Amino acid sequence: MWKQSEKLNHDSKASQDEGAIAAILSNHLKDALWNASLRTWEKCPYVTFRAIIECLEDEVLPSHNNNRRQMRPPFPGTEYEKKEREHLVSTSDISSMNEAGVVEMLASAPFEEMRIQDSLQ
Repeated sequence: MWKQSEKLNHDSKASQDEGAIAAILSNHLKDALWNASLRTWEKCPYVTFRAIIECLEDEVLPSHNNNRRQMRPPFPGTEYEKKEREHLVSTSDISSMNEAGVVEMLASAPFEEMRIQDSLQ
């Protein structure tokens, strides 16, 4: 899904909303935050915290699948180990992020509409 997200967000013919949905569903935080549909102070923390929670889940599920791969015969659905690893690597920077890091990241965002307004502080 995250590969599809990258394609949609870099394709000028694709809808920005479609790219935003794909980025959110695949936890592709970089593409989600660069998508114009999600560049508001309200949407950015939601997308970021959702990606953090999903990364924690993504760390648990492959370990469960690794245990299921050791069974003979392996359970159906466990043949995607390479794709699981690729996804974990692509989202590894998110898994170590905390609340303070999210606020700091959004405060220094490259887009004005994503930054905290002085009137809100």
